[in-house]
Amino acid sequence: MPRRLKAAAIAKAGEHGMTLTDYLAGLIAADMPDETTHDIPGIQEVLPQSA
Repeated sequence: MPRRLKAAAIAKAGEHGMTLTDYLAGLIAADMPDETTHDIPGIQEVLPQSA
C-alpha cells in the first residue's frame, strides 16, 4: 500500500475512533453482510477504540 494511502486510511480510521485493521474489517463486513464475514472474529468487534 502506498504510504500516502496508508496515512490517509489511518487518519480516516482515527476519525471513527478505530484502528486501521478494525476500520477495514468494518468496511468489508458492511460490503459483505451475508457472506463469509459473519464467522471471522473482529480484533475489537469493530468497536470504537474508546469502547
